[in-house]
Amino acid sequence: MGALRDCAVQPTHYQTKTIQTAAAQATTAIPTIAQIASEAETIHAADAVRSAAVTQISGAAILRTLKFVEILNYLQKLSAKKTSFPAQIYPLHDISDWLASLPFEPTRDQLSAIKDIASDLQSPLARRRVVMGDVGSGKTLVILASAAMNYPRISYLMAPTSILAEQIYAEALRLLPPQIKVLLVKSGDREPNFAGAHLIIGTHALLYHELAPSNLIMVDEQHRFGSNQREKIARLTGSGEFRAHFIQFSATPIPRTLSMIQSELVSFSFLKQLPFEKQIKTKILQNDEFTGFMQDLRRELAAGNQAIIVYPLVQQSESSVYQSLEEAAPFWKAQFPDVLITHGSDKDKEEVLRRFRDEGRLLITTTIVEVGISLPRLSVILIVGAERMGLASLHQLRGRVGRKGQAGRCYLYTKLKSPPQRLREFAATLDGFKVANIDLKNRQGGDLLGGSVQHGAMFAWYDYEEDVTAAAKQRLKDTGRGA
Repeated sequence: MGALRDCAVQPTHYQTKTIQTAAAQATTAIPTIAQIASEAETIHAADAVRSAAVTQISGAAILRTLKFVEILNYLQKLSAKKTSFPAQIYPLHDISDWLASLPFEPTRDQLSAIKDIASDLQSPLARRRVVMGDVGSGKTLVILASAAMNYPRISYLMAPTSILAEQIYAEALRLLPPQIKVLLVKSGDREPNFAGAHLIIGTHALLYHELAPSNLIMVDEQHRFGSNQREKIARLTGSGEFRAHFIQFSATPIPRTLSMIQSELVSFSFLKQLPFEKQIKTKILQNDEFTGFMQDLRRELAAGNQAIIVYPLVQQSESSVYQSLEEAAPFWKAQFPDVLITHGSDKDKEEVLRRFRDEGRLLITTTIVEVGISLPRLSVILIVGAERMGLASLHQLRGRVGRKGQAGRCYLYTKLKSPPQRLREFAATLDGFKVANIDLKNRQGGDLLGGSVQHGAMFAWYDYEEDVTAAAKQRLKDTGRGA
């Protein structure tokens, strides 16, 4: 129990009642608690719990041990899933002059992530890394730097949408030195010419071409790919005697505790610094304030800015108290000229999004704009039925505005007379990592063994306490089984 001596864990009401009941029935409580620990395959912890019960140590101390046992057992299972494969080591291309010549100064976090990836590329074992950045933290520079360090070898980057692939391609042409040849593979390209390309960018369409072996595979927002596509990506990294290094980039932050847990499987680099200060105001909007919103919207559009209205549904639903996109569209068309409309089922959605980016003023849509499009003129986003969405989605949608540091407004429209506390907490911060902690507190963490975060309670005692997690990871390391 020494590893937990300083843990500040407060039992929940349910846990307190359970411990009180166990204490009142001590002869039953001792073997029951010891059995829980023994089933967790941690004999020392089982002995510690039995000792705690026999010596009548407080319920809180017993609870700390149960939490410790539960997460330690889980970390052991994660660690057992980790496998190692050989990777080829090549000389790194020196990018120091290139970094110094950029038209902006990279943030410390970007430089730190680049250093992490340089270390990965020099590892004799294939490395898996997640580069996790808040919205607007500059993932693209890290992508380009990774490919530049790997030059003249081939690097692949897969993005979830054509628009996002095109945007990264445009940045690559703008920023990378001319000797690094960049190729964009589009969905309709039947026989792209890969000859001489060093950085090959595309969507999942890349997976259906005959690709040359590579030692660096990068994927942006992998959780947006289907399971079959993820399996194909995994096979792409594992061809031949050697495995490729694999880097995931994500703009959906997760809580520090979850990253501590997942680090048994993958390494993490975090991009928390932003190239500019966010100037976004978040407001919970209710019916009696809608007139004021319309005035703000007209003022922003008149100034040459853009706005997006996000609806939770495309078609009418009897189970929803909110209008669908199709029901609301006539209202917006009557209020403003040249309203653009699209959604996930629209076969022309990417073309509509391009039109909006280049010349549009007002877009009526769904959450398809959550990721994958840069809109420098977007200053207003209204999210209808905000309480129905997860905070990660709300944060991504809010991140569409103010992309270049300009002022922006995010309105969270709800018909609830008393908006939920999580919405109030979300509106009070722009920090994606704080948002992730709020989301975890409200939804809990789910099962991580598949390598992805699925929400929903899965632990009986452990509640994602950082100090308990750190103690369990240290125990695992001390026994030679941890990362």
